[in-house]
Amino acid sequence: MSVFDTRSDISLVKTDSVDPAAPSGALSYTLSTTNNGPSDAQNVVVTDTLPAGISYVSGSVNAPGAACAESGGTVICNMGNLPITSAVSATIEVNAPATTGMLTNTANVSADQLDTEKENNIDSEDTAVAIGGGTGGGSSAASGEGGNSDSSDSSSSGGGGSFGPGPLIALGLTNLLRQKRLIFTLSGE
Repeated sequence: MSVFDTRSDISLVKTDSVDPAAPSGALSYTLSTTNNGPSDAQNVVVTDTLPAGISYVSGSVNAPGAACAESGGTVICNMGNLPITSAVSATIEVNAPATTGMLTNTANVSADQLDTEKENNIDSEDTAVAIGGGTGGGSSAASGEGGNSDSSDSSSSGGGGSFGPGPLIALGLTNLLRQKRLIFTLSGE
C-alpha cells in the first residue's frame, strides 16, 4: 500500500507599484504565490477584496490559462496548478480613490490541498493616497516567518523639489507617515 502526501504550503506576498498614489491615479498590486511543497497545489485561487473607493481596471496572471475577474469589488484570480517550489504572480491594475488617506488592501490564497501553514496565505499592503503622489517606486511586503499580515511601506518622491503644493499637505503626509512609524525627511528649495 502506497501513501501519498497531498499537503501543500502555498504562500502569498502582496506589493504595490506606487506609494504614495495620487488621488484617482493609477496603482497596481502584485500578488505573488509560491508553493513550498511538499506536494503540487491544485486549483490555486487568489481572492483580493479591494478597499472602498478603488476602481478596478484590469487583472492578469503570468501563467498560461490563468486569469483574473472582478465582481462587486472582489477580484478572483484563478492561478491554475502550482508544482512544488514554483511561483506565479497576478497583477491587478486599479485607480486610487479621489480622496486622500491610507488604504489597506488584503488578499488571500487557497488551493484544493490541505495547507499546513495557513498563516502565510494572507497578506496586506498599505498604500497612502496623497496630493503629489504617483511618482514613487512602490514597496515590497515585509515577509516574516509564518505570515505576511502586516507589511510596511516606504518611498521617497525623489527629485529634490518640495513635496506637494504647500506646507499643509507636507504636514498631513508627515502625520500620516508617523502613524505608520516611518521616518523621513522633506526637503524644499
